[in-house]
Amino acid sequence: LCSVKKRVVSAFAMHPRGDSWVCKGVKFDGSRGQWCWSGNEDVRSLEWSKFNSFALGESEYGDTVGIAYGGSQGYASFGLRDNSAYKGLIEILEKHENGVEKVCLFDENQWWVRHDQGSAWSINGKMSLQKELMKPVSQAEGNDLSVTICPDSGAWIVVREWGFASSPGVPKALEKQLVKFYSQCRSSRNEAEDLARQWDMAIRST
Repeated sequence: LCSVKKRVVSAFAMHPRGDSWVCKGVKFDGSRGQWCWSGNEDVRSLEWSKFNSFALGESEYGDTVGIAYGGSQGYASFGLRDNSAYKGLIEILEKHENGVEKVCLFDENQWWVRHDQGSAWSINGKMSLQKELMKPVSQAEGNDLSVTICPDSGAWIVVREWGFASSPGVPKALEKQLVKFYSQCRSSRNEAEDLARQWDMAIRST
């Protein structure tokens, strides 16, 4: 879609097992969004075009669940309301309808959400991950932006503003790319801060 229609990917979600996905592409100025998806009838049932962000997951019975959110339409979902394991997530979505910033769905009814007043999650075991998610921003490398859990190994990654945390079992090649990416980000941030200080000194000296 994006290469043919000359659009950049602005949102993307993939099922934990990789068998379905949703993608949104926009023009370089952010206009004329188009959506495409792959998956079963449930995935195709949501009106993705009304929303800006999506998440796909899997229930404990192996059924695909999904949510579309962001924009002026609140949110839409399938497979969540009829499952009591997602009750906490639904309550948060309704309470913070216009303040939901990120939703991640995993396998086995697990989920994580970040909103304008904090974050919440329902994760089975994985105490090392839950301990990581409870870290205050002052002890982490910025706010948590996204969470990923591998359905087979249980390995996890927490992506933050200026770094990441990962568990044993995450591919070394992926960790290497993340280290490289954040190193480049920190270099760019330091250069910007140096430039700002130089401008400040120049203005003060005039």
